[in-house]
Amino acid sequence: MKIRFRKLDPGPEELLIFIFSLAIVLSFLLWKGLISFLRLFYFACLVIVAYALALVIVRYFIIFTRDYERAIIFRFGSFNRIVGPGWAIRIPLIEEFIKSLTLGFKT
Repeated sequence: MKIRFRKLDPGPEELLIFIFSLAIVLSFLLWKGLISFLRLFYFACLVIVAYALALVIVRYFIIFTRDYERAIIFRFGSFNRIVGPGWAIRIPLIEEFIKSLTLGFKT
């Protein structure tokens, strides 16, 4: 039996769903006359930049380890700390991590 886990970072399907739902909401606001086209453009650009920034932060700054895993954090190549289960923050380009400590057992 193979256990599959959910990906931690959003893939292209989630991004397309987000873009299409944003386009539907903004086109409805434009159709009703509640927002002008220029404000719509600025708002869409702001939302896309905020989404891209959140994706970068989640992808490169935050790591997640499961209950049976531990991550080893190296800072500038030397040992810094061991991260337990849950969320942990790391500094890109300064710290690197290895998820090699598996505390589970195989039967």
